[in-house]
Amino acid sequence: MGVIFAFAKNLLEHINQNKKRIWKALPSKIIKGAKIGIVGLGSIGLEVAKIAKANGMEIWATKRKVARLELDFVDRLLPTDKLPDLLRGVDYVMIAVPLTRETRNLIGKAELDLMKNTACLINICQGAVFNEDALYYALKNNCIRAA
Repeated sequence: MGVIFAFAKNLLEHINQNKKRIWKALPSKIIKGAKIGIVGLGSIGLEVAKIAKANGMEIWATKRKVARLELDFVDRLLPTDKLPDLLRGVDYVMIAVPLTRETRNLIGKAELDLMKNTACLINICQGAVFNEDALYYALKNNCIRAA
């Protein structure tokens, strides 16, 4: 959630401006009402969902198996094959899947292209879940914001 607040308040831009002694206002986003997509609603993803829900965010998530508890905190729970719908629809994407044969290179060019160009990508899993070339291209060309 700290990364979401940092993105919403342009924290890195503020720090860079302060270093250069520039005192210009920067736009902020309100996270209340924003949509977060949690790819991999395990124990970590569920805790993020609880905190995001308490901050007024709309929670979308993907998960292989659905448990009743998750439905209390998730507005839209999708099966893993509906990942494209999640990526198209949310403002923040948090990747929280374990590294397995199924998740290696889960996020590549096609998936990154589905995201809004204003979306923020938050990775808390192992790097091999991403296709590194596709991620590098998306970051270099300002297609996404990532942490």
